[in-house]
Amino acid sequence: MNKLVKEFENPTWSDISTQLLKNPYNLKLWEKLVEAAESNNGNRINKISSRQEVDLLRASYENLLNKYPLLVNYWIRYAEWEFKLGNTQIANEIYEKSLLNLSYSIELWISYLNFKIKTIDSDVKKVLSVFESARSKIGYHFHSHEFYSLYLSFLQNYANDHNGFKLKYYVLLRIIIEIPIYHYGIFFKKLFTAINEKNLTMEVVGYLVPEKELPQFTNIKDMKTVSLKLKKIFTDVLITTQYKVFQVFYFEKKITRPYYDVSYLSNQEITNWNNYLNFIELNYPLDYVILSYERCVLTAANYSRFWIRYANFFINSMNYTIAKEILHRGLNFDNSYKLLIKLVDLELFTGDYLKARDLILSHVKANKLIPIKVYEKMISIERLMNPTDDEYLVNLVSEIIKQTNNAWFFKVILSYSLSSQVTLQLFESFESSFKSSFIYWSSWLFFNKKIDADNAAILAKSLQFLNDDDKLKINKINNYKKIASPRFDEEYDTLLDSFA
Repeated sequence: MNKLVKEFENPTWSDISTQLLKNPYNLKLWEKLVEAAESNNGNRINKISSRQEVDLLRASYENLLNKYPLLVNYWIRYAEWEFKLGNTQIANEIYEKSLLNLSYSIELWISYLNFKIKTIDSDVKKVLSVFESARSKIGYHFHSHEFYSLYLSFLQNYANDHNGFKLKYYVLLRIIIEIPIYHYGIFFKKLFTAINEKNLTMEVVGYLVPEKELPQFTNIKDMKTVSLKLKKIFTDVLITTQYKVFQVFYFEKKITRPYYDVSYLSNQEITNWNNYLNFIELNYPLDYVILSYERCVLTAANYSRFWIRYANFFINSMNYTIAKEILHRGLNFDNSYKLLIKLVDLELFTGDYLKARDLILSHVKANKLIPIKVYEKMISIERLMNPTDDEYLVNLVSEIIKQTNNAWFFKVILSYSLSSQVTLQLFESFESSFKSSFIYWSSWLFFNKKIDADNAAILAKSLQFLNDDDKLKINKINNYKKIASPRFDEEYDTLLDSFA
């Protein structure tokens, strides 16, 4: 980005940019960078700003949003800047790009819809389709009152005798009143105004009442009676909706951060999300469940537990493709080995061994610090794909030990049924490197017990190098009963735990 400031001066921006080179994950610095580009040395970006100044603004937003693609308000601000600068098409493209990651963001949809209304042309049905796309994503959101108010206003303002918007208005209103929305009263007020005997017409009755129930109303000549009957029906709906809102509000009022941020969530907020998801899964249909999870992973994108829970929801219904997509999305925001292992295990479960291997190898290549669990998974995959090549597996473990300098993998190798000869060679090749390691010597002793070999020489060597506490543990292992192979891992883990 620094190339952009060579042709003009923005010292504040340049200084912040230099700081970001040293600290590229500091969100506050990124926010200051955007503010500096917007401020433009106090002249504020406008339609007469130079091309270089506008390009700097764009580069600042693009770099921020590439690193933090879940910052809803910055996507909105970016699009609004382009609109202010007269770049309607670019603004539209920014909104569409933002929705790739934030298709369940109610704030983003409302901003986009207002933009579409401001830039509407003669084809209002295009805007209608955008409203419907939004409704398919955020229609069950507890705070969707602003969206629905905008939608109803759009239908009302653009209704004519040919486009059917008046029918859509009442059908939509009829749908809204059964959704638990925070400001549900707004829509019941609209409905009860429409069915008041002074305003009511049979046309409106036809819009609100299902076709199969319409005859019981068309035979009534007195509109007051029709009005009273409709009020009774919709009062019952009101009572039901009120109860649902009361139930949902118990969880909604505890959501203090409904947006993405790099800071941690409080334990109370995490607990509330878990309880809320439990409630929704138990009491509401799939669309509500998906929306609730999407809202959760927006604010908790850095928490692998919620991505895994979301994936598990679909795994439990055997929808493995969606579960994989969720885990892949999660890895874009949280490079957690737990997410990786979950996805790898799912690929293995569905028989996609090559995909599982590629995931592990890509992670190892892309990261400097590799958790032990990832290496363990790599070893298990290679064994699955090369079930009879003992030498290949031992060589792999040997390379991992060299890279990590971690004796733990001597214990790991004992979980596999391998040739005694190649396993023994592995232990012997690292004797000088791990002569003071309790895990190394204990694993070798267990290996000997597993194959019923003599331990005297190994025990004698270990006692030369271990500290006093570890010597006591080694002697206990040496006195331990002969290992029963089927339960080897369990017995070894139990014994090691007893020494912890």
